[in-house]
Amino acid sequence: MEKLSTYAVFSLVLGLVLLAVVGCNNNQNTPGEQTDEQTAAGYIEELGYTIVVSEGETSRYTLEEIKGMEREFTSENLSELLE
Repeated sequence: MEKLSTYAVFSLVLGLVLLAVVGCNNNQNTPGEQTDEQTAAGYIEELGYTIVVSEGETSRYTLEEIKGMEREFTSENLSELLE
């Protein structure tokens, strides 16, 4: 196998560094785009509610589907599940 030239190694390292910097960028919204919190607040206000206090993002979670869980939730059986 041939040795890689210095230029090829440099290009590879530079590409990996750029990929890491771009991939780890925390800014998910482009300028002018609304955040999830702003979108949710707009929806709530369109329904006629008034937001008294806005705390921004307080926590983040992901909902996942549980296979085989086809039971309907009502206020009665939900309290049983939470116990």
